[in-house]
Amino acid sequence: MNYKVDERKNTVFKIMEMWENDEVSELKKLDKTIELALGKEAYKEIDEAGFSINDYKTVAMAVMAIISGQSIEEFESRFHEQ
Repeated sequence: MNYKVDERKNTVFKIMEMWENDEVSELKKLDKTIELALGKEAYKEIDEAGFSINDYKTVAMAVMAIISGQSIEEFESRFHEQ
């Protein structure tokens, strides 16, 4: 599976705003991050792939690393520090 990540400013702002909202569950944040950054068709394909929750989190983290201009390792390190 290869997908193009939408790194446009408005998409990134939507994702950032959503992650700052404590009323949204982590799973919904993961879903919406993937949907916004990769598109509805890619989201559906990934959702139906049957990934474990840890693998699904890895996909979302990879997307967030790409839109933040960091390696996955850098992003995960920063994410877990918060």
